[in-house]
Amino acid sequence: MAAGLSAGDAVEAVAERCRARVLDHLSVGGWTVAWGGIVGVDGQRVLVVGDADGAYIGHARAAGWPVEGDDLVVFRGREAVCLPQPSSTTDITAGAVTSVVVVGRGDGPRVPLNTGQVVEALVAVTVRSWKPPADVLRACVELVGGADGYRVPAPS
Repeated sequence: MAAGLSAGDAVEAVAERCRARVLDHLSVGGWTVAWGGIVGVDGQRVLVVGDADGAYIGHARAAGWPVEGDDLVVFRGREAVCLPQPSSTTDITAGAVTSVVVVGRGDGPRVPLNTGQVVEALVAVTVRSWKPPADVLRACVELVGGADGYRVPAPS
């Protein structure tokens, strides 16, 4: 640590380094990491990506839907799990996702997405790692290949 850091800056630096180590460890174990969250809707696990400002997941939380996480999703094969957060409103579990919601701009209705569009959206939010791009693509296809996908506008 550099001398002269404030206490807050030191805590932030340590947290950033710890997070990087955890992500490296997961990657070595064959896991892929993406920015996103998982919400429970009607007993189904829905992967949410593209919700940069957290409006969609915040809306889900306010509506009483169980939110497993709203920061990072870690996946390998057909299993996905969220990085636990204090804001999680349900137990963290590993399992398949049945649908993918891609939060977008605009006011239009929910639009169905094909598998290629869902995979493209997931690849776009993966956290960079040492894995070759083909391995990241393969992991994304394996996770969401059989899931329904939708683009929805961000709640206002």
